[in-house]
Amino acid sequence: MQRHFSQATFHPMAGAGEFAAMLPSNQRVFFEYYGSIEQIGWDEEELAFIEEYFPCLRHVYSLSYSGLEFIKQVLVHIADSPDFLVDNDCGTLLPGHEFMLKIKQEPNWHWFDDV
Repeated sequence: MQRHFSQATFHPMAGAGEFAAMLPSNQRVFFEYYGSIEQIGWDEEELAFIEEYFPCLRHVYSLSYSGLEFIKQVLVHIADSPDFLVDNDCGTLLPGHEFMLKIKQEPNWHWFDDV
Protein backbone atom coordinates (compact mmCIF):
# COMPACT_ATOMS: atom_id res chain seq x y z
CA MET A 1 0.00 0.00 0.00
CA GLN A 2 2.66 2.51 0.97
CA ARG A 3 4.54 1.88 -2.28
CA HIS A 4 1.46 2.69 -4.38
CA PHE A 5 0.04 5.48 -2.23
CA SER A 6 3.06 7.48 -1.12
CA GLN A 7 0.88 10.55 -0.43
CA ALA A 8 -1.23 8.59 2.09
CA THR A 9 -0.67 8.51 5.81
CA PHE A 10 -1.06 5.18 7.57
CA HIS A 11 -2.35 4.72 11.08
CA PRO A 12 -2.32 1.43 13.02
CA MET A 13 -5.59 0.47 14.62
CA ALA A 14 -6.45 -1.67 17.67
CA GLY A 15 -6.18 -5.16 16.18
CA ALA A 16 -3.14 -6.86 14.71
CA GLY A 17 -2.94 -6.18 10.98
CA GLU A 18 -5.59 -3.47 11.15
CA PHE A 19 -4.83 0.01 9.87
CA ALA A 20 -6.23 3.09 8.17
CA ALA A 21 -4.84 4.80 5.09
CA MET A 22 -5.77 8.43 4.53
CA LEU A 23 -5.12 10.68 1.56
CA PRO A 24 -4.62 14.44 1.89
CA SER A 25 -7.98 14.84 0.07
CA ASN A 26 -9.62 13.18 3.12
CA GLN A 27 -10.37 9.95 1.26
CA ARG A 28 -9.66 6.98 3.48
CA VAL A 29 -9.85 3.23 3.82
CA PHE A 30 -9.92 1.20 7.02
CA PHE A 31 -8.68 -2.40 7.01
CA GLU A 32 -10.33 -4.48 9.72
CA TYR A 33 -9.42 -8.12 10.28
CA TYR A 34 -12.38 -10.43 10.94
CA GLY A 35 -10.64 -13.79 10.92
CA SER A 36 -13.37 -16.22 9.93
CA ILE A 37 -16.10 -16.01 7.31
CA GLU A 38 -18.81 -16.63 9.87
CA GLN A 39 -18.25 -13.22 11.46
CA ILE A 40 -19.15 -11.20 8.36
CA GLY A 41 -22.79 -12.17 7.90
CA TRP A 42 -22.87 -13.60 4.38
CA ASP A 43 -25.99 -15.46 3.32
CA GLU A 44 -25.96 -19.23 2.68
CA GLU A 45 -25.40 -18.87 -1.07
CA GLU A 46 -22.43 -16.55 -0.56
CA LEU A 47 -20.96 -18.85 2.11
CA ALA A 48 -21.28 -21.84 -0.22
CA PHE A 49 -19.48 -19.93 -2.99
CA ILE A 50 -16.69 -18.86 -0.63
CA GLU A 51 -16.25 -22.33 0.85
CA GLU A 52 -16.13 -23.88 -2.62
CA TYR A 53 -13.64 -21.29 -3.91
CA PHE A 54 -11.47 -21.50 -0.77
CA PRO A 55 -11.95 -24.95 0.80
CA CYS A 56 -9.13 -24.35 3.29
CA LEU A 57 -8.36 -21.75 5.94
CA ARG A 58 -9.57 -18.27 5.01
CA HIS A 59 -8.64 -14.84 6.32
CA VAL A 60 -11.30 -12.15 6.07
CA TYR A 61 -10.74 -8.41 6.00
CA SER A 62 -13.43 -5.79 5.82
CA LEU A 63 -12.59 -2.51 4.13
CA SER A 64 -14.57 0.56 5.07
CA TYR A 65 -13.92 3.54 2.87
CA SER A 66 -14.82 7.01 1.76
CA GLY A 67 -14.33 7.69 -1.91
CA LEU A 68 -15.35 5.04 -4.43
CA GLU A 69 -12.53 5.90 -6.84
CA PHE A 70 -9.97 5.58 -4.04
CA ILE A 71 -11.18 2.12 -3.01
CA LYS A 72 -11.10 1.02 -6.64
CA GLN A 73 -7.44 2.10 -6.82
CA VAL A 74 -6.68 0.31 -3.56
CA LEU A 75 -8.34 -2.90 -4.72
CA VAL A 76 -6.52 -2.89 -8.04
CA HIS A 77 -3.22 -2.83 -6.13
CA ILE A 78 -4.02 -5.34 -3.39
CA ALA A 79 -6.61 -7.77 -4.72
CA ASP A 80 -5.88 -8.33 -8.43
CA SER A 81 -5.32 -12.05 -7.94
CA PRO A 82 -7.28 -15.30 -7.94
CA ASP A 83 -6.03 -15.68 -4.36
CA PHE A 84 -8.65 -13.15 -3.20
CA LEU A 85 -12.41 -12.88 -3.25
CA VAL A 86 -13.93 -9.41 -3.31
CA ASP A 87 -17.45 -8.74 -2.07
CA ASN A 88 -18.60 -5.16 -2.61
CA ASP A 89 -21.67 -5.69 -0.40
CA CYS A 90 -23.80 -4.50 -3.32
CA GLY A 91 -24.42 -7.87 -4.95
CA THR A 92 -21.05 -8.61 -6.54
CA LEU A 93 -18.85 -11.39 -5.13
CA LEU A 94 -16.01 -12.36 -7.47
CA PRO A 95 -12.47 -13.68 -7.42
CA GLY A 96 -10.11 -10.72 -7.11
CA HIS A 97 -8.78 -10.79 -10.66
CA GLU A 98 -12.33 -10.92 -12.08
CA PHE A 99 -13.46 -8.05 -9.86
CA MET A 100 -10.47 -5.96 -11.02
CA LEU A 101 -11.23 -6.82 -14.65
CA LYS A 102 -14.76 -5.47 -14.13
CA ILE A 103 -13.33 -2.27 -12.64
CA LYS A 104 -10.95 -1.87 -15.59
CA GLN A 105 -13.61 -2.65 -18.21
CA GLU A 106 -16.19 -0.39 -16.56
CA PRO A 107 -14.19 2.52 -15.10
CA ASN A 108 -17.37 4.48 -14.32
CA TRP A 109 -18.96 1.54 -12.48
CA HIS A 110 -20.74 2.89 -9.42
CA TRP A 111 -21.56 -0.37 -7.65
CA PHE A 112 -24.06 1.21 -5.30
CA ASP A 113 -26.36 1.46 -8.33
CA ASP A 114 -26.42 -2.38 -8.36
CA VAL A 115 -28.28 -2.59 -5.05
